[in-house]
Amino acid sequence: MVTMQPLTINIKDDDNQNSNYFSDYHKKRKEHLMNGPPTKRVKSGLSERDKNDVNSFHATKTVFADNEEKDRQDKAVESKREIVVSLFTGNPDIPYIPKTNVCRKSEKVFSEDSFSSLNIASQIISNVEKLGFKSMTVVQQKSIPPILEGKDTLVKSQTGSGKTLTYALPIIHNLMMRTPRVQRSDGVLSLIIVPTRELALQSYQWFEKLCKSCVWVVPGYLIGGEKKKAEKARLRKGINILVATPGRLIDHLHHTKSLSLSNVKYLVLDEADRLLDMGYERSVTSILETLTEQQEGLSESRQTVMLSATLSAGVEKLAGMSLLSPEVIDISHDGEEKSKQLTSEALATPANLSHHYVMIPAKLRLVTLAAFILSKCK
Repeated sequence: MVTMQPLTINIKDDDNQNSNYFSDYHKKRKEHLMNGPPTKRVKSGLSERDKNDVNSFHATKTVFADNEEKDRQDKAVESKREIVVSLFTGNPDIPYIPKTNVCRKSEKVFSEDSFSSLNIASQIISNVEKLGFKSMTVVQQKSIPPILEGKDTLVKSQTGSGKTLTYALPIIHNLMMRTPRVQRSDGVLSLIIVPTRELALQSYQWFEKLCKSCVWVVPGYLIGGEKKKAEKARLRKGINILVATPGRLIDHLHHTKSLSLSNVKYLVLDEADRLLDMGYERSVTSILETLTEQQEGLSESRQTVMLSATLSAGVEKLAGMSLLSPEVIDISHDGEEKSKQLTSEALATPANLSHHYVMIPAKLRLVTLAAFILSKCK
């Protein structure tokens, strides 16, 4: 028979230490679950170098803050400061210019003759009267007959005297009377050169209105600022009366194959003095040379009309290049010899036009102009 003896456990010191460790671990875990994770301790104490860097950083930040505050104060003072412009003080003395007696050139604008007195197709006369024109101006009365006869003509007249109709009516009449009837495939038959795109559009609009009496004659224009692709398309379809500025015309002459000047019968240089003033002398000369080359000796059959508000030396030189034994029409020097008319640079202004001038310092120009415009608007 086996007898059971009691089990005896001897606990050593090491086992006691392990039990203490586990009890401490469970105690800390319980505290962690109750209060959250313990905060990490940061080592306190910096080296001497780190302390100096921290102090210098705080000092620099303080300086920047002071500078920003000072800048804000300065801007606030400047915004409150009044700015006074000395328009009427410190100006130079205005020089005295003695007045001179100027003999004003005047031109009679309207005549007593009507358009029906001209040897022009009745359809054109009827269309002109529908546009509201009853009587001719003096420049139209004296210039249209020689242009109808096919003579080269040099017309000098003031601005606003109806020079556009002076050459437009004879050109449309001659193209209308032409047999066989003019077609688009005939190309450019009349070339009008003008200095600005605004004048080109204005002249084109007049031709468009006047051509309602002969719809088979097609006007067109070439000006800067328009799409060249659209202009080339119009040239391919065919244009009989072409109004153009010099720069764009030369561009198309060099790069557009469908543009040919070989059939041109009428050449008009409108506002010739402005063409020269705007620096188009070389361009106009190039166009005249191209006309001579393409027409191959037929330039004598081409009629040229030049219109200008003044007859300066430059205009006279251009007239010598383009005109052949011209008929000179000068309303302000009517009755004088032809040589005196060509050398005269007198400018006649419209009777309803008044000139004003004021001698002022440079910095008062805008103020004076604004005051003058306001005084006229009352």
